[in-house]
Amino acid sequence: MMLGRSGLSQVDSSEIDRIFHGVESLLSQFDIRFGNLEMPLTDKNSRNPAKPADYPALKGSKGFGTVLKKAGFDVLTLANNHIMDYGEEGLNDTIEILRENSISYIGVGANEQEARQPLIITKKGITFGILAYSCAYMADSTNAGCASVYKHSQIINDIKNLKKKVDHVIVSTHRGLEYCDYPTPTHRKESMNMVDAGASLVLGHHPHVVQGIEEYKDGIICHSLGNFVFDLFDQGLYHKSLNESLVGKEGIQTFPVDDNRASESIIFTCVFDKHKISSYDIIPVVINNKYQPLLANSTQKEKILGRIKQISEDLMNNNLPIFKKLNEIDVSENIESAIKHDFWNILSRIHKIRLRHIVLFAKYLKISTTRIFN
Repeated sequence: MMLGRSGLSQVDSSEIDRIFHGVESLLSQFDIRFGNLEMPLTDKNSRNPAKPADYPALKGSKGFGTVLKKAGFDVLTLANNHIMDYGEEGLNDTIEILRENSISYIGVGANEQEARQPLIITKKGITFGILAYSCAYMADSTNAGCASVYKHSQIINDIKNLKKKVDHVIVSTHRGLEYCDYPTPTHRKESMNMVDAGASLVLGHHPHVVQGIEEYKDGIICHSLGNFVFDLFDQGLYHKSLNESLVGKEGIQTFPVDDNRASESIIFTCVFDKHKISSYDIIPVVINNKYQPLLANSTQKEKILGRIKQISEDLMNNNLPIFKKLNEIDVSENIESAIKHDFWNILSRIHKIRLRHIVLFAKYLKISTTRIFN
């Protein structure tokens, strides 16, 4: 849920109060409602100096907390790449607002240990443990921030330890390539590893489009849920974002002039029993020009479900050319992440060093040097 670009979320109005009007009745039917809040709720004006000047810093008004409460949200992950756009003060304001509105949060804390703490909820005799991890604003031993999605072995241990205490583990991951229809091979494999470790459900977000959904062993993986409330519908700005995304610049995907995938999304619902997910449903939604999620009509529903079916089936075909390109992106990302974060742990994801890996490493160093010295 992101409204920081339009400024709509920074004012209290009947328009913002009705933002969830089209789905409130549906949401009220469920026992636990979970979402990703991708902006701090704060009145602070000093953006985080760590945020590059050419990247948008997003925020919403403190009053948006009551809107989220009215919509029925029980749990929100704050582990994402915008939650600290206004620094630790903005994060703390958000936490305070959520507490005032009796909404639980996960994935952030005053330090890394606190950010990694799970939320445990019991509903109708079934106990759930929820964990959340982010690709940005990582906490460390002394600084506030998010639990890191890059520390994969640590995540696996978190899941195994939590599974001993609960019936079901749910993992939220904020990562992936923006506007790409598919997860990278590493991200897909790591999600499977999370299920192997004991997760019943893995929920991805960050790409801003819906990606494939997989049943894997006893778990379900939603690689990206897409958007739910999203205010990037100025067509010029939207297509600029598409073309400037990594998949656009690298030619991994091309985007038609009428691309509207960012406004086509889903509500993913599950029914749990004590031991497994007994059933699930994919409910298509569309986001209108007032940024409201609405239940899709029959034509829209057929289109969205058809697209999800196709890209989910594509995940089973490793020979598709796009996966070769995504594998190269994987290597580049692992090299960059290793340099910035947990070197040996992340570099170990590259299972066999090839000539192209050395070329990519040299390319990364060249790009980084240019950024530093220009």
